[in-house]
Amino acid sequence: MRVIDLSGKIKKGIWLYGDVYPEFHPRRIQVAKNTYFCDVFDGFSSHTGTYLETTAHFNGYEGNPLLQDIDIKELVDIPCYVIHLDPLRFGRPNSPISAADLNQAAGGADFAPNSAILFSCGWENWDSGDFLDDSPYLTRSAIQWLLSWEPKIIGSDIPAWQGPAEEDVFEIFSKHNSLLLAPLVNLKDAPISGGRLTVLTPNLTDTCCAPARAVLTAEE
Repeated sequence: MRVIDLSGKIKKGIWLYGDVYPEFHPRRIQVAKNTYFCDVFDGFSSHTGTYLETTAHFNGYEGNPLLQDIDIKELVDIPCYVIHLDPLRFGRPNSPISAADLNQAAGGADFAPNSAILFSCGWENWDSGDFLDDSPYLTRSAIQWLLSWEPKIIGSDIPAWQGPAEEDVFEIFSKHNSLLLAPLVNLKDAPISGGRLTVLTPNLTDTCCAPARAVLTAEE
């Protein structure tokens, strides 16, 4: 069995979603003299690294699903499909992705409801200072196309799903029940179909989003 780690490494200097987020700064402390060491993660937010979020991030917490409302069984061993876009075209800075682009890359495949649909652009700039600002993004038609399959989870290797001219991408997403998993790494190694996705977060309460460890398993 192949096991593919889809979560990016969290370390000092990791990219941020703008100045409103504190910089991630791990520091080691000594609990007792010469024994018992541990680490404190200053600046660790719900959007540090790869994360899983609900639509409450856009709709507000009142009356909307939070991570604590999701049965953990729904996040384990999910049927997973991976759409591989051409990295020479879509792995370039600020590349828009349309529904036609996704459909063509998917080869006209059908996706089962309540599955995970991930798409790979070849955006492998996790450690770059321009990882967020230069990110490819979805057009309005692309997010509509993804959500039309009624997936449990949508995810990608891009950190910025909404471009400067596509101001309603998240508004469209917020009206559905899907979860968003991003940004991911190692998607280029993932099979198109037949994989199973497991996504686990810390058992936090009263939050719409948390850092996640996402693992894709597939037969050799």
